[in-house]
Formats: sequence, structure tokens, C-alpha cells
Amino acid sequence: MKSPTVQLAKTLAYVLGRRPDEFGLVTDSEGFVKIKDLLKAFGEEKDLPHIRRGQLYEIIATIPDAPFEIGENLIRAKDRTHLVRHHPPEILPKLLYVCVRRKAYPVVLENGIVPTSFTQVVLSSDPDMARRIGSRNDISPVLLTVSVQQARDTGVRFLSAGGTLYLAETVPAGCFTGPPLTKVQEETSSREPKIVPTPSKQPGSFFPDPAAIFSEEGHGPKDRRGSRSDWKRDRKRMQRMERKKGPRF
Repeated sequence: MKSPTVQLAKTLAYVLGRRPDEFGLVTDSEGFVKIKDLLKAFGEEKDLPHIRRGQLYEIIATIPDAPFEIGENLIRAKDRTHLVRHHPPEILPKLLYVCVRRKAYPVVLENGIVPTSFTQVVLSSDPDMARRIGSRNDISPVLLTVSVQQARDTGVRFLSAGGTLYLAETVPAGCFTGPPLTKVQEETSSREPKIVPTPSKQPGSFFPDPAAIFSEEGHGPKDRRGSRSDWKRDRKRMQRMERKKGPRF
């Protein structure tokens, strides 16, 4: 039986060297993907183990001729002979889907869709895959529907990145549709935590402490010299006792 480390190495070799598109990953021109995207992709799959960055270095240190290599924050398979190549597709779907961050949505509506975490815009013919990729940068991204023919009429060139994934340098404004901006802004503001401002203390200002105003035994105000007005009663009692004793000679 293969050890978990060896089995994980074989799984990584398949994901990075054969079908990264199955997991919503796109390699760059040199076959690299971001390590953080790889770890997120593994965390999204029920059948894949949740891995940490340290486990990747452990495989390289313990397995002779490990099937992948790491460069800074990037990782790629050593054997990329079966890796899906990016190429112009023979047939394009009528619609493609892509997600953008909520806070970026107003700018996207005005200026179009541009690359963010990758060198090109990553789209999918499957809206669920588009949401999966978009949720890696925003917990609740905005799903946009791209009209492929409209985009092509403006000069956009699409590439197939394997499976349901496609690439484009940009997607101009007017070539896609999305939810009303007002609705997205309302939902965004409702998700933001409410901050209650605390009054600032100005020099010389005094803020009474309720605990100092009300005693633990009663609800009346406390006297500054003692518990409520007990000292006044004690003073009157002493005066009465002095009068009873009579004058002193």
C-alpha cells in the first residue's frame, strides 16, 4: 500500500501535469500555477485531501525525483507532455461566465472586464465553475454572462484552456450582463459590519459612572463622604448626646 505522501504526490502530478482545468486552474506560459490557488482548489474538492504548503516541501524533501517543482509562490509539474495546451477553439459556446469582486463591479460595468489574479480573464461555459473560481477572491462574487459573439465582434480573441475554461485578454463593456448595480451595492453594504462610534472625551469633560451613582444596596444617590447620607445622621446623633450631658465647666 502506498504511503499518503506518495499518493498525494501522484495526485498533484495529475492535477498539475494533465488536467488542471478540472479543478478550475489555469497554467501560465511556463506551466506554473499559484500555490495559493492550488491549495484552495484542493480545499474545494471532497475527494481530495486538504493540504498545506509545508506538505509540498515535505514531498520534495522525502520523495526522490518528486513529480513537481516549486519556484517562489508558483508550482508546476515536471512532466508536462500531457498538459492541456491553450489554443483557439473550433467551436465556441454562445455564452461564457465569469465572476468579479463586488467592490470592483462598478468599475467593471464602466470599463469592462480585465485580468486580476491571472494574466488573462478566465471564463467558463459552466456558471458553477465560474463561481468556484470567483469565490477564491471574493466570498460572494458577482456572476457576469458574456455574449461571445458580441465580444468577438469587438475583436476579442478567445482561447480554450481545457474542459469548460476559456481565456481572453479583456472583455469590453457592453459585451456582458449582470445584476443591477444598486442591488449589488445594497447587498454589499448589508454584509459590512456596523461600527458604533464611541464618543470622544474632550479635555475637561466628565462622564459619570453609573456604578458610582447607584450603590449596590439601594438605588439612591451616594454621598461623596460615605454611603448615601449616613454621616449626617451620625452628626445629629452626636449633637443630641452632647446636649443631654449638659454644659461643661
